[in-house]
Amino acid sequence: MPQLDINYDGSLVNRLNKTLIQAKSLEGFRLNKHTGTEKFSSVQPVIQNGHLIIPAQTLPAQGAATHLELTVAATRISFVEQRITQHHKASITININAPFSGAELEAAFPGKGTLFIVLQVKMLNGKETSADCRLMAANIMAITITENRKRKQQIPSIRKVLPYIPASGKEKLPVLPKPFPGINPISPKQ
Repeated sequence: MPQLDINYDGSLVNRLNKTLIQAKSLEGFRLNKHTGTEKFSSVQPVIQNGHLIIPAQTLPAQGAATHLELTVAATRISFVEQRITQHHKASITININAPFSGAELEAAFPGKGTLFIVLQVKMLNGKETSADCRLMAANIMAITITENRKRKQQIPSIRKVLPYIPASGKEKLPVLPKPFPGINPISPKQ
């Protein structure tokens, strides 16, 4: 997702493929293998009616960090058209030294395709992002499918098989075995 700002760890594609092969749900999948979004809040955010609701809570301190940046990135992908059709990003910065009264971020929008909603959390020291990969996380929060993949019924191509005719014309064609009783052989039109 182009809207995310997480460190590339070199194993993301392999971990994602492994999860898909094992037929597990991608909801809750950690894009950062070192930590998940659950580390940064005592009460987990939930998606309800197309909004990410972050409940009021006391946020745990994380080293020298002073702020917490929450970003909801929503991307709609059409697998039928094989392209990203829409994307949306909403962010909020929270002072972790002050009481947090809760927030609500828009996370969904109408359209065709599969909607991926990802929550990214980054710890900030003032206005600077920490370079420590343990102080940033991104999890897939929800996946919503709004289009059915219509498969075309493909009729196999039937080719007319021509009989073998030897080049010299003197050799005889092989005699085909007689068909089973009750079955009419289809003779090629000549």
